[in-house]
Amino acid sequence: MTISTCVFSVFFIISMEDLVNGEWHELKSVMEGDDLTLQTGVAELKGEDETMWLFTSGSQTTRIAQMYQSKVSLHKRLADRSQLDQQTGSLTIRNISASESGLYKLELTINDFISRRTFRVDVYAPVPVPFISAASSLSPIHDHDTSQPPEETEDPNRDFCSVLCSARNDRDVSISWYKGSEMMNQTSNPDLNIILSLPLELHYNDSEIYSCTTANPVSNKSVRLHMREICTRHEDLVNGEQHELKTVMEGDVLTLQTGVAELKGEDKTMWLFTSGSQTTRIAQMYQSKVSLHKRLTDRSQLDQQTGSLTIRNISASESGLYKLELTINDFISRRTFRVDVYAPVPVPFISSASSLSPIHDHDFCSALCSVRNDRDMSISWYKGSEMMIQTSNPDLNIILSLPLELHYNDSEIYSCTTANPVSNKSVRLHMREICQHIEHTHIEHEDCLDHCGGTEALIRLVLSGLVGIATVVFLVDHVRICSEKRRAAASV
Repeated sequence: MTISTCVFSVFFIISMEDLVNGEWHELKSVMEGDDLTLQTGVAELKGEDETMWLFTSGSQTTRIAQMYQSKVSLHKRLADRSQLDQQTGSLTIRNISASESGLYKLELTINDFISRRTFRVDVYAPVPVPFISAASSLSPIHDHDTSQPPEETEDPNRDFCSVLCSARNDRDVSISWYKGSEMMNQTSNPDLNIILSLPLELHYNDSEIYSCTTANPVSNKSVRLHMREICTRHEDLVNGEQHELKTVMEGDVLTLQTGVAELKGEDKTMWLFTSGSQTTRIAQMYQSKVSLHKRLTDRSQLDQQTGSLTIRNISASESGLYKLELTINDFISRRTFRVDVYAPVPVPFISSASSLSPIHDHDFCSALCSVRNDRDMSISWYKGSEMMIQTSNPDLNIILSLPLELHYNDSEIYSCTTANPVSNKSVRLHMREICQHIEHTHIEHEDCLDHCGGTEALIRLVLSGLVGIATVVFLVDHVRICSEKRRAAASV
């Protein structure tokens, strides 16, 4: 057997063993924009050897590269992006596109023998980043009137949260939920016109790390589940509408997060503000174009990567409901934030309240802590760091006050604190300043003790002297009477 026959036999054996579906020998998966190299398997070609590469897509076959006697010709569509190795005949295509998926056929002529080899090349776009939302808030655009929020039904099991991971479907794309590094479930669908989605039900207090991953044969993207941002327990809702409560102080910065890592050009973000019965569109972004309401133009910002809204120097009049409508892959996800903006609490004022006290013992002092009432304000007395008593009142037109009865000689540290959800102010009680009338009473009493000892002794001395004089008078009179009786008896 000649050498040329052996070479042909080797190629024929490889072809038969590697053939899949009777059509191609080797599968190549590559990502759009990457470089593809198809090897001939030959170490070195000679001048008379011929290499030809054919590309088949559908029913059309095109010669894209050829080399004979060291002369190389390339198809004009690939001339600036392809290269044929003159030593081995291997083909390299740079910056490959999805349209270049198909069958690449090699015809190699060595010593008048032809060997053929076929590569199936699949070019994939990078997978999209998955989007995680509360399952109850995600719905197809065509299923309902998007001007109205979706109806929400109460989950009978309040401690569980249902989340949905979604992505636009594409060729050979799968979507999976992971707990740590362990895959929990996975799905895919051959229908490329749908939104691929996968639900997951979790306990609200589950402390494990969960993530959702989209993948195809050449790439994958993952997003971590942030439970508290996506899920809200029924008992955490206020009036059953908002998903998250934000409290902020007047003049501070408010940022409302969408929970999305990165938006694409076709994704749409819209923020609405509702106060009372009036709803206003305050921010919108579509195809990287941002529009802001004129009232907020100089104080607000919409993050072009995530769609998150930031408002600087916020005022109490901007308390209300902020509604997010996020359109991703033709699906609308809605989320509502209740924002409460509070003014800083005023400093409380401590005064004497002894005239109001039912306790008349001069050893006790009654102090009164007062402040003008405001929304969600409380007033408290503390002994050291321990709260003793607290009060609040829904009537915002009153002066909020709280009394405290203390012994004058109490050596503990007392303070009065006013607080609302975003701020607090404290004032220390200075007993001697507040309870001056008791101090004066004590001083007078102590002065009496200092001077009343001599007076009492003098009185006792005078009384003793009077008693002594009375005793002497009584004895003298008694002796006189007795003497007169004796004389009278002797004369008889």
